[in-house]
Amino acid sequence: MLILAATCPPAGSFWARRRARRGHIPPRVIPCRVGPFEAVRVEWPGRAPAGGVLPVQEDRVIVTARNWPGGEAGNRRLVAEYARRLGVNACLADLKRLARRRRTAAVLVDPAGECAGVAAELAAVCADVTVITDRPDRYAACQTYIRRQWGALLTLAEPGPLPVCDLVLAPYGLGGLPVPAGVPAAAPDRSGWPGPAELFVPRWAARPALAAWDPVCVTAGVFAAYHPPALMQAAGRVPVFAKNSLAARDGA
Repeated sequence: MLILAATCPPAGSFWARRRARRGHIPPRVIPCRVGPFEAVRVEWPGRAPAGGVLPVQEDRVIVTARNWPGGEAGNRRLVAEYARRLGVNACLADLKRLARRRRTAAVLVDPAGECAGVAAELAAVCADVTVITDRPDRYAACQTYIRRQWGALLTLAEPGPLPVCDLVLAPYGLGGLPVPAGVPAAAPDRSGWPGPAELFVPRWAARPALAAWDPVCVTAGVFAAYHPPALMQAAGRVPVFAKNSLAARDGA
């Protein structure tokens, strides 16, 4: 469930306003919709509650209003994950175009073993996929899936010199690993990774009723809560690194 958390000016008598300023008035919970998705708007009169917004649960994704004190950190985490998804999408689009002309190879840098799903997506558009990871155990199911689905092998390697390839993808950063000369790399710690200004935002996330919230944060919150295919597949604006992408180098 997506929860939009906000504060509102206290109202009522002097005593009611004082109780609100001290955080003693319970919030209003208002069902709402964000585009086609069901959500909840929670409004606290006066000040935000100390010690967090709401008890953290797996099915709750909280996006705080622009004026929420200290709420930006949680929103930034949502946006960072959404940027990772769109960065991966842009790379997959480039590799798919390149694969029509020649055999392609990609390297996925994932020390913590968080991106097994991305490896499977790469295997669908590349002839060779190498994963650099410290957690090969987390890729056992992915290796089996790729072998059964496409009859291909997923190569696992420890962190070290990267093999020559068409693209290096590191959704959680390269961690200082050197990239072969002339090979494009997409990673949050490299220039060109999509930032908030480049992220896809649907029209319904920027409508006037949501003016108190950053449209990018709302979109990222919907993505985290529902993972709708339309958002997962949208590349939005072309990231900077795509200007020197594989397709561009091959004359697409």
